[in-house]
Amino acid sequence: MKKMNLILANAFSINMITSSEKLEFIQIKNIDEFLQNNYIIDNAIGHKETDSVVLRILNPLIPPHRQIPNGERKSITLNNPKRKADALNGLLVAQYKGPRLQEGATTLPENATIEFWVVIRPETINNCPSCGGSFMIDLHCPYCAGDGV
Repeated sequence: MKKMNLILANAFSINMITSSEKLEFIQIKNIDEFLQNNYIIDNAIGHKETDSVVLRILNPLIPPHRQIPNGERKSITLNNPKRKADALNGLLVAQYKGPRLQEGATTLPENATIEFWVVIRPETINNCPSCGGSFMIDLHCPYCAGDGV
């Protein structure tokens, strides 16, 4: 199976869409399982503290040769897959919820959480025949653990 190209971001904006293309938003219930897939992940988190906290959560779950690099603020556009074979497949959004991160923070403050979401085009989605849930083509259904076959 072709590797998916994802960009790690800490937000999603309508400005990331270049046309009226349809997108799917899937909350990742088990980030550890999700990262076991061989994704190519670039990092566009431009806020130093958010980047530190997110990488401290994600990188221990990834083999050393696939570590996610430090973030660098970039302009992101969800490409049309017809443009080129290696077009960006989607975003891995780390949505921080909690009080403002203090300067130099590397861990989540008390009562703060990070939810992980993937924003992708519908052609990268399976619908589980068992429960009808939506999930990415190379994952098991997060709702019933089926494989969509």
